[in-house]
Amino acid sequence: MHNGVLLGILVLWAAPALQAQLVSEALSTFPPSTESFEYNNLASLRMLPHFDSFQQQFSSKPLELVNAALGKLDIEQDQVTELALGSSKEVAYGLLSGAFSGSLAAKVAARKSIRALKLEDRKMYCPGGGVCLVFLEDWLLAFGPPDQLNAMLQAREGTAASLGANPLIAMLMNATDGSAPVRGIAPGSRFNLFLSDGMRSELGVALDLSEVSASIEVLAYSVTFDKAAHIKAALECRSPIWAAALRQTLWGVGQIENAKSAGKPLTAAALQNVDVGLSGSTIRVAMDTAWPLPL
Repeated sequence: MHNGVLLGILVLWAAPALQAQLVSEALSTFPPSTESFEYNNLASLRMLPHFDSFQQQFSSKPLELVNAALGKLDIEQDQVTELALGSSKEVAYGLLSGAFSGSLAAKVAARKSIRALKLEDRKMYCPGGGVCLVFLEDWLLAFGPPDQLNAMLQAREGTAASLGANPLIAMLMNATDGSAPVRGIAPGSRFNLFLSDGMRSELGVALDLSEVSASIEVLAYSVTFDKAAHIKAALECRSPIWAAALRQTLWGVGQIENAKSAGKPLTAAALQNVDVGLSGSTIRVAMDTAWPLPL
């Protein structure tokens, strides 16, 4: 068997266990002020065509800055296999895991005169670009500005609260598809960003989008890819009454979208296979949308 094919099989086979570990690490390390949290299995995503398109749509800018900082420590992009990205008040920070070595990076830093700064009981490297790095394990590092890294270390060490201490966030994140290469949590105010233009237009007629977003406390999502993007989302509403009203609206919009796309290839339809369900104050939505990934 070709070595590249074998590597791909091993990466995909190991993905769920790796994801579970890094997601758990992030929940116990990110501060409770984290507003958005997204996990990317970069090793799996790199195997898809149009990976560059994916990066542009998802976490390209933060990862671009981090990659530049890693390069100063001779860590290549393809050595990074997973990313957990957090943000709060437009500040990005996160965790990376992969086939790199923190002890080797420390030697590279010393050779290049990149000074190690003390942060809590750890060494912090700030090689430029506004991004600093702290190795939590030989294979695991945290990145971000110093104040966020300090908050992350305190959360990880148990001297401050962590994102995972929020039972709703932990429950929703752990309920996302564990095999999906993209999983995340976002505030309800970002719901509008998850809609297609067609669905947004239909929703705008039925219900004002600002009112929709205000009724959603938090949303969780996962995305899998083949010839299309398959999206699953859970919308946690502020009350069962709001959830029931919003579910009815989303169900109606979904029926319109499904009727529009009937008999059409996905590339010619905004959405297909829209399904909307309700359980208490949680609305569950599944849909397929075109993605430039010809296989």
